[in-house]
Amino acid sequence: MGDVFAGSGWHDTWDVMVLANEGIEPDRLNRLGGATDLCWFGLPPADFDRWVWGLYIFFRDGQPIRAVRWEPHTKLIRIPGPGDQVLHPDTVMAPMANPYGDPWLQPA
Repeated sequence: MGDVFAGSGWHDTWDVMVLANEGIEPDRLNRLGGATDLCWFGLPPADFDRWVWGLYIFFRDGQPIRAVRWEPHTKLIRIPGPGDQVLHPDTVMAPMANPYGDPWLQPA
């Protein structure tokens, strides 16, 4: 995963990327990012009547250093399954074909 971001021209170091889907609770986001007592605002709400969006939030040493907003047509990184939605720089990614639209990356 680190190579993907370095290849895109982003050379900041990061420890964990949290996929902050709609409705994520601030306490859970802090836990997943290794943060303590951060106050969050503007997180994607759980609203079934609106367009779904979320954030890729990158942390270094428990501090958020970058956030990238995604919408369904720009969600290029997906983490399937019910577990914690996190990636690390050493996570091996695999491209996934999508017969109905753009491909995406997910953990191999």
